[in-house]
Amino acid sequence: MTFDSVFFFIFFAIILFVYHFISNWGGRKSILLIGSYFFYAIWNPPYVLLLLFSTVFSWFIGKKLIRSEGTNERKILLFFGLVGTLGVLVFYKYSAFLLDTLISILSSIGILYKPPELDILLPIGISFYTFQALSYVIDCYRKEQKESVTLADFSLYVSFFPQLVAGPIVRTCEFLPQCQSKRVVTVSHLGWGLFLLVLGLFMKVVIADAFLAPVVDKVYSSYLNINAIDAWLAALAYSGQIYFDFAGYSTCAIGVAMCFGFGLPDNFRYPYAALGFSDFWQRWHISLSRWIRDYLYFSFGGNKKGKKKEFRNLIMTMLIAGLWHGASWLFVLWGALHGFFLIIEHWLKTNLKDRFVLSKLSTAMLILSTFLIITLTWIPFRSPDIFVALNMFATLFGNEKIALTNNLECLEVLVIMSLLLVWQVYMKFRYLENVIKPLNWFLRSLLITTMCVSILLVEGGESRAYIYFQF
Repeated sequence: MTFDSVFFFIFFAIILFVYHFISNWGGRKSILLIGSYFFYAIWNPPYVLLLLFSTVFSWFIGKKLIRSEGTNERKILLFFGLVGTLGVLVFYKYSAFLLDTLISILSSIGILYKPPELDILLPIGISFYTFQALSYVIDCYRKEQKESVTLADFSLYVSFFPQLVAGPIVRTCEFLPQCQSKRVVTVSHLGWGLFLLVLGLFMKVVIADAFLAPVVDKVYSSYLNINAIDAWLAALAYSGQIYFDFAGYSTCAIGVAMCFGFGLPDNFRYPYAALGFSDFWQRWHISLSRWIRDYLYFSFGGNKKGKKKEFRNLIMTMLIAGLWHGASWLFVLWGALHGFFLIIEHWLKTNLKDRFVLSKLSTAMLILSTFLIITLTWIPFRSPDIFVALNMFATLFGNEKIALTNNLECLEVLVIMSLLLVWQVYMKFRYLENVIKPLNWFLRSLLITTMCVSILLVEGGESRAYIYFQF
């Protein structure tokens, strides 16, 4: 069930009505919990058992950790918590990848190994709810979560349907306190939540799916018959597609949660206006960035043990972040590229500190340079295999073939991406609510009507799953 389906709106309307019809807070949470499991079961009912196992197991380990005082006992509990929680993720997401890697290694030394082919369906959203469950276990071990919670509240925390399958990745300290008392939903909350839902759908359905995705698919599916214009256009289009697709989902999730009185953290803050890769990762997929920073980078030692170890920790963290996105060496390569550029940036900041002052022109050039490099790093992220990625990179810098894309597609991509960059630079230190709410009722109504009509006009086209559903 996706936010852009008619079935979701029927489901959402029923849950929202029943939720607000019931006055008892416990009853409201039960409705949300039942609705969340139903929301997940629509995709594949048996896999609800995995969600249930991850929830109950993590809650049990966390409860034991909170009560335990012995150092050795706590380490053992943490070990079982990590193995049990991550074990499910590794089996379903990485089994085939690990097996293929083993086959390749054995083949390179002359050993032919042909095991039975694995046919494992990746549970939707498993990376997201696993990280949420895991954060609770680690917080309990670190004594940051000092009080145990009820299984019902913890189950709602792990399975809350607005962000269950593609985030934002919510932390225990952000969500569980909201379960303690009845959420108050004002007309303003409801109105703004519905506006965010419409905005998120417009970003996904209209911009990502209707305008940008067809260009990306055309070029990548015919990568041997493209020229430099096609390659650059596809790279730019995918940079926009993945942003509007994923940020659109996060915007919908935040809006839907707000209709129930729950606040979810921002997941995107105008990342293409970033000044460098550090700034980018503070603005792109923020919930994952904070997770890997707090639970991986700091656990490795962060920047406290010298520059060499800091750079090692950066590259290790980004390699794991790349692998989190998918069981492919291309995702590892994508993570390695980001780790490499982060290291270069940290080195430059250390060695060129206070040696120059950025002017408005140099700031604009650095923002454009950051965007350009990030756009190029999306190529291995999007490519189905290494041969496609290498051909795309090679084609960027010269090819005499006739362009596959037409002038209209070129114009659409360039206009959308130019407007996106200008808008993100303008909004970099602003909040959307402070820009939209001061508008008079006519302009706000016109904006909402335009987005709704646009969604309805293109909804009959090809339906595309959210990109991050595969992670």
